[in-house]
Amino acid sequence: MTFTKYLKSQLTDFVDTYKKFYAKTLGATIIFTLITFIIIALLLYYSVFDKTSSKRHISLLSYFFVRYSFANTYSIVDLSKTVFIFFVSIFSIGLVRLQSEKLEKETFNFSDFIKKLKAQDFGYLITALIISIITDYFIVKLDDISAKYNGGLLSDKWIHGMLFIFRMYIPLILFSIANYKALTSKKIILGLKNIFLLFIALWLFNEFAYEVSLFVRGHIFELILIPFPEDKQYLIESILGLSLISFYFLGYYSAMINSMNLLDQDNHEKETQQP
Repeated sequence: MTFTKYLKSQLTDFVDTYKKFYAKTLGATIIFTLITFIIIALLLYYSVFDKTSSKRHISLLSYFFVRYSFANTYSIVDLSKTVFIFFVSIFSIGLVRLQSEKLEKETFNFSDFIKKLKAQDFGYLITALIISIITDYFIVKLDDISAKYNGGLLSDKWIHGMLFIFRMYIPLILFSIANYKALTSKKIILGLKNIFLLFIALWLFNEFAYEVSLFVRGHIFELILIPFPEDKQYLIESILGLSLISFYFLGYYSAMINSMNLLDQDNHEKETQQP
């Protein structure tokens, strides 16, 4: 599969997915987001923050795209995005199975998704979650070691940037694979080209989600928050954030599920063309 064909197919699927399922799954994604926020609040409660870090905690939305581990201090709230992707994966597996049954329902309820899960699904997803957590911790430690030996150098800035990308996209890639394994018994073939294509699909929506968050928080939420006292704004923006984060479920679903399906089709076509 050429890069152009892959990109065109993925971008088309983003649009078609939202058009077909946004209204149908809105209630379920709100509940999934609420559960995610509760777990993030618990992670925040038990997190330790480096006193020299200047990063602000504006609302629960802050923990989706900002990482707060600093120096030698690992803040477990940095796992917020990984927890979110875990629930996106549960949603994604359920949505694929609901589609396969061709249910003519106006809406898919939260219970519909839960009923479609199997024990082995949790095995794959929890494995991806554990690997993601361990990997994230050691990446932070590598970043700290780099800062100690190369602090202030251009090489340290480059290493820090690359490690940040790994922290963002390793969980997304792992859960993409876990979803694929949960939904099919086919063997996974991921060469460098396929990993790159998968990364592009994930990067496209992840960056889109980041930019949308900046715009909505900076131009819409801040306007809504003007009448509220500063000590209430954290809670109010967190509540407003439910609708924003729930909006992202279908995009990440498309990036993880459709991209793996496209790569699987490409591998199948190559196999059939072999003499």
